[in-house]
Amino acid sequence: MKSRHKIHVNLKKLMLVNIENKGTYLHVSHFSEEGKIEFTDVPINSSDQFVWEKCSPRDTRKSTEFETWDKKPIKKIKTQRYDKYRTVELLMGADEELTKPFWDFQNPNKYFVDIEVEMTDEMADSLNTEAAKNKVLSIGIGTDKCKMIVLGLVDLTDKQKDRIKKNLNKHFEKFGDEWTFQYQKFESEYDMLYTFFKQLGPKMAVITGWNWFGYDWPYLINRCAKIGIDPKIISPARRLMGKNQTPMHLLMVDYLEIYKKWDRTIKIKESNRLDYVGEKAVGLKKIEYEGSLRDLYNDDKEKFMFYNAVDCALLHYIDQKLKTMTTLFKIAQLNKVEIDRSLSPVWATEVMMLEKFLERGQTFTQEDRDQIHVKFTGGYVKEPTKGLHEWVACYDFASLYPNTMVQWGISPEVYKGKNVNNPDPSWVKSSSGAYFADKEKDEPILRVIIKDLYSKRKKAKKEMLGLNSQIDGWKKELEELEK
Repeated sequence: MKSRHKIHVNLKKLMLVNIENKGTYLHVSHFSEEGKIEFTDVPINSSDQFVWEKCSPRDTRKSTEFETWDKKPIKKIKTQRYDKYRTVELLMGADEELTKPFWDFQNPNKYFVDIEVEMTDEMADSLNTEAAKNKVLSIGIGTDKCKMIVLGLVDLTDKQKDRIKKNLNKHFEKFGDEWTFQYQKFESEYDMLYTFFKQLGPKMAVITGWNWFGYDWPYLINRCAKIGIDPKIISPARRLMGKNQTPMHLLMVDYLEIYKKWDRTIKIKESNRLDYVGEKAVGLKKIEYEGSLRDLYNDDKEKFMFYNAVDCALLHYIDQKLKTMTTLFKIAQLNKVEIDRSLSPVWATEVMMLEKFLERGQTFTQEDRDQIHVKFTGGYVKEPTKGLHEWVACYDFASLYPNTMVQWGISPEVYKGKNVNNPDPSWVKSSSGAYFADKEKDEPILRVIIKDLYSKRKKAKKEMLGLNSQIDGWKKELEELEK
């Protein structure tokens, strides 16, 4: 290569929701200072409207500035259909002043949503999200600003609404918040769901619920389809994405999913039920009632709506205590990926690698979808010696795999093959027979990334200890004042 192309990379505080390719520009959704969804259009110059494609070393269109991550020649293919890697490149190379709103960490407005579905003699029907045979009876929506709205199909008097508000505040009185309560009655389930999908949902920056992707959301979108509502109307782009069918430009999070993945506050997790987690996290459970939920709806509709509201508020307080949603946001920010894609360690790693490769004049190309994927042997697992044993010791190595990668320079671009004949004596050989050349001109990419992450972790831990010390000092001062 004749030169190294230094692309501008500055996404250190990225808070992206979605990136929509519009051909001549990227339509990017992100959070505003007010916690709402905001949009910025990032223009793409005509000269940048291309994707990278591998080519022959003799190809006259071969790039003199870039090559693939494994040092293969590439060329530009003119198109406005950018692959995921090229999209990241375009965003990284965008004007800093234009993309500045993406960088600041914002706390978006959160909406904690829970639905209640009609119970019939065929109880399984209310649990079958794919068939969605039964009516949605109510939709509870609680905000992180302590506002509660319940959508329902039955009449409630003003006195009943006032009692629900009073009981809601009594149930959560130990937190010292003042909840507002609003109830909206609809003539039909169609009107209620249409209002949620068309008018309310598009204004919600973050929609979350307990087991949201396991039950509530699939039931809602399938129920909509069943009664003649297009669920895509909830999306500003009129698009639902991925296996969970999430609306583009709105952030949806299953709180149960991120709780299971990242929570470290509740040490013993005997159950993942909201009732159990609520009690362990904040010392409060869902409300109790006699008989079945069907009986409750038929006999005490006021308490039924109160029950729906409590589930939403309880999740709000669980979030305040566990702060698992903040963990999700910070991981996305650190890895510089869209928030909902931060759940994928593969994509997060690819973006971090791409950033470093671009600084070296290297990049990724979209691989052929029809290529044969090779399976690799995973981590070593020793066969156990069966039987009952005494004096058993267990050894746990701190960050074993990352430290091994750093020490021996394990990284994809220095991979030389498996069971190689006449390998260079300086190459590192793994137990699987794979060889890695650590003595290349450039530092292995994964070593650079891991060392950088360790450095940031060390700095954050130091800051955390300093803040904890400061907090302890304030606590002592308060104790002295109270004496």
